[in-house]
Amino acid sequence: MGRDELQAKLLKQGWPDDLVAQYLDTEFRSFEGSLVVDNISKSFGLNQVLQRITFKVKAGEIFGICGASGCGKTTLLNILVGFLPQDNGQVWLSQNGEQIPLHKTFFGLSTQNPSIYGRLTVLENLLHFASLYNLSPADARREAERLIELVGLGSHREVLANHLSGGQQKRLDIACALINNPRILVLDEPTSGLDEHIRRQLWMLIQKINKKGTTVLVASHSIAEMASVCSTLCVISRGVATLVDPHSAHVVTLETHKKEYDLLKRFDGKIRSGQYVIVTKTPVATIAALAKQLEDEDIVQLSVTPYAGDP
Repeated sequence: MGRDELQAKLLKQGWPDDLVAQYLDTEFRSFEGSLVVDNISKSFGLNQVLQRITFKVKAGEIFGICGASGCGKTTLLNILVGFLPQDNGQVWLSQNGEQIPLHKTFFGLSTQNPSIYGRLTVLENLLHFASLYNLSPADARREAERLIELVGLGSHREVLANHLSGGQQKRLDIACALINNPRILVLDEPTSGLDEHIRRQLWMLIQKINKKGTTVLVASHSIAEMASVCSTLCVISRGVATLVDPHSAHVVTLETHKKEYDLLKRFDGKIRSGQYVIVTKTPVATIAALAKQLEDEDIVQLSVTPYAGDP
């Protein structure tokens, strides 16, 4: 049940306005405005990983960051949550024209490799992470039980994390990232290494969490999956970010390790300098279709630019 639907139901049942607002703020952890990423740059030695990355994440959306492996997705996420300092640029929350500094509790982070403790049970892991945010024992237990049900681990609460499947461990890791009731859930390669069925289940879980009001910022090389779930797609190529407008013409350029593109004949593109180039008015759908067609290939480069004439 969405926020508006639940609000109408509670008001109809006679709940006071202030109590409804308080309850919804707990159940639907959102915020007003946008997360602003402004001209973020980062280098490691002579290697410039990110160059003036700029975009906005609107409250309540699923925002996707994609690109070939090694393009800087994880580096960008670590800067956003405060794990890494940027060389230049700023990150802030924009509300009603004001710049509001971010606090670490604003985010919940699930990294590519789960941060859970294998010798603790599902419930014990959640209670441990709750203690890091100084939740009272009663609040910690209540949030832990709520999240266990949310991620579908109700029958595994007393199971050691080491005894969970890979998909279940990822669900638990996401639950731990939500224990502080963050405004934004940040996910780094949430489906990496999982089979197709489990990947679909995790994307459904991500959508379920988002419908509760949590803004989701997700980075993945699984472009085909992201394009079907994310409301906004940001492609990072050679350290530069491009926001993809799903309704305007773009030039999509990709390169595989083998530089063989026979599988892409139906897309009516061109091969130039070992890269496959296509002009499309539906860039997000095209990226998804290309990535799906090449799911067994190693995409080493992907870029998207607005169309301004022949590529």
